[in-house]
Amino acid sequence: RYRVLERIAAGGMGQVYRAAHTRIACLFAVKVLYGDIAFDEAMLSRFLREAEVASVLQSRHIVRVVDFGQSTGGLPYLVMEYLDGPTLFDVVTRGGPVAPDRAIRIAQRIARGLAHAHARGIVHRDLKTENVILAREDDETDIPKLLDFGVARLREGDRLTSAGIVLGTPLYMAPDQFEGAEVDARADLYALG
Repeated sequence: RYRVLERIAAGGMGQVYRAAHTRIACLFAVKVLYGDIAFDEAMLSRFLREAEVASVLQSRHIVRVVDFGQSTGGLPYLVMEYLDGPTLFDVVTRGGPVAPDRAIRIAQRIARGLAHAHARGIVHRDLKTENVILAREDDETDIPKLLDFGVARLREGDRLTSAGIVLGTPLYMAPDQFEGAEVDARADLYALG
């Protein structure tokens, strides 16, 4: 159903492609797991978790997942809205410190996206500048879209990892995460700070 146009990103679990739907005149971002990871049960579970988690989130400030499945070769994929804009990491890296009024506006919008997820019992657990795209919608810029809910916690008692396993990016992790302790929405707010 999707025709790959170009690779736009690569990460630890897979690659992301810009793709066109074969019947709908629309562009999408398609995330595909690497072949060796696709057949690892734990990693496949994490990828399917991302699809499950993202499918319940319908916020302007969270990337929309529109489809997921497996290719004819057996590789799992996740189809998301295609976002036009840089990551927050790229903005800070290239442009240096962000002006205070702009930083406040972006942080408030990220907080709205987090509030939406938290109200549905979802904790991101890996919020970082690389997981925020500043999209352009119509004539408005700096619309943050949260990405990569691959290590999110969906509901109380729903564990993807064993107790004591540390998930997240150290630079943004709350102290509780370093200890492998259970974290809640406060860990995302710590990362946002």
